[in-house]
Amino acid sequence: MKHNFSKIFKSTIKNLFPKSMPASFPKSKKEESEFGKSKKGIVACTKCNSISWKGSWWHESDIKPKIKKDKHKEFGLCPACKMIENNEYEGEIVIENVYPNIRTDLINSIKNEGEDGFKKDPEDRVISIEKDDHNSKINVFTTENQLALKIGRKIKKSFNGTMKVIYSKKESVARIHITL
Repeated sequence: MKHNFSKIFKSTIKNLFPKSMPASFPKSKKEESEFGKSKKGIVACTKCNSISWKGSWWHESDIKPKIKKDKHKEFGLCPACKMIENNEYEGEIVIENVYPNIRTDLINSIKNEGEDGFKKDPEDRVISIEKDDHNSKINVFTTENQLALKIGRKIKKSFNGTMKVIYSKKESVARIHITL
């Protein structure tokens, strides 16, 4: 009885899925590496001194005890330094209606969140903070969209603003608009 059931089940499954279906499906974002396959061994960034080891980027001080001294080391640029060099970003924050009396506190808050992000991950960086005094606006660019979201939430909470997040469909950029 069991044998007949499996034959019926297999024939039903074959009829449900046509033969023209792809043999494999595209990888999910989690499976697919953001910057391609990592190099084997150890790679040190020539600009920021962060080190790639086993597919992740680390601060030099965090990774040195784990690395054997006799391992081969290559030199290059980390993904964050490449992004900065190529004028690319993954997070954009536009803050509008910035009053002069809170401008300094706002910029210090952005810098502090950027420093905290960098301490946790060497690839999380604030690329630039652009002030437009004429329009009472500040633009912030980051290497990671998650860092931009974190900064946006902090500003919204600290300065009682309204926040709107727009994700790009073509690229992995998050654009955050905050009105104070």
